Amino acid sequence: MRVDIAIVGGGLAGVSMARALRTYPGRVALIDRHDLSRADAFSPPLRAIALSDGSCRIFASLGVWDAIAPHACAVDRIHVSEHNAFGGTRIDARNEGLDTLGCVVTNVELLRALHRGLGDDRGGASLPEVELLSSTTVTGVRRDDGCVTLALQCADQAQTLSARLLILADGGASSLAQDLGFAQRRLDFHQTALVVAIETARPYDGTVYERFTGGGLLAVLPQDGGSRRVAVWVARTGEFENRGDDILAAATRQQLGGRLGAVSIAGKRFVYPLERCWVAQPAHARVVLLGDAAHRIHPVAGQGFNLSLRDVAFLSEHIAGCDDPGAADVLAAYSRSR
Repeated sequence: MRVDIAIVGGGLAGVSMARALRTYPGRVALIDRHDLSRADAFSPPLRAIALSDGSCRIFASLGVWDAIAPHACAVDRIHVSEHNAFGGTRIDARNEGLDTLGCVVTNVELLRALHRGLGDDRGGASLPEVELLSSTTVTGVRRDDGCVTLALQCADQAQTLSARLLILADGGASSLAQDLGFAQRRLDFHQTALVVAIETARPYDGTVYERFTGGGLLAVLPQDGGSRRVAVWVARTGEFENRGDDILAAATRQQLGGRLGAVSIAGKRFVYPLERCWVAQPAHARVVLLGDAAHRIHPVAGQGFNLSLRDVAFLSEHIAGCDDPGAADVLAAYSRSR
């Protein structure tokens, strides 16, 4: 197979890139080891994605905001405070001249909205310019003259695919990036993020809370616009993982000073370690690292996916109208812009 652009990774960054290339005149392939045609069945570990106002505008330009908006909760205010410290920071959309500061949407709903209609032959709006290679694993990669060649495995069938530009959006643990010579720098924070759904006595009123606890932080974000929210605890590894639901709920209520009323745990916990991971040069020799493959940061400011979406916006602008999307000058200009 020969394509102009191959995207490896059908997660948030990869499928956003596929959406951004919907009007690209060449041939685009999206490759993922999962079955991308079954987006409605996706159930990844719960995370609350905070989208800035700029990110919402990018999604609007990609033509997918109308699919995301029904599942998004607007953020009107952010309240930041610190345990045993005087004062705090209150950020209000009205003071910034905005209707909202952004919104919060779960990763599940965001993935479903982005994948909806993407290469779906069973009906609905499809993107015929993007060819889906679902349930396909990349087993090898090499640079050739004027292209990058991938060895693919789908079920018991092996094939090769060559692309003039390879976009790796397969996460921070990408072995393909290492195989291609990208030097990933890592910094272990020795912290863990614990994410869990909670029920609160007081419904969501447009305010997101972030509380620095001394040993970490607590963020409470909306999930459904009502009394269900997502609590994100960040602490030293091992501090919260083994605490019971009652203790975790009581600690959440205590840290917020009763602003949400009674708190109860309403879902399964998800835990993941935190580290910083980045590459100095995200694009080189017909390969671009996108999203977490290029940079993974601490969630303290909620900017991880917002940075990834800016990768998408900048890259799509740089390759628009280019005869050769993987040309050295194009990728050099993209690297400088990021």
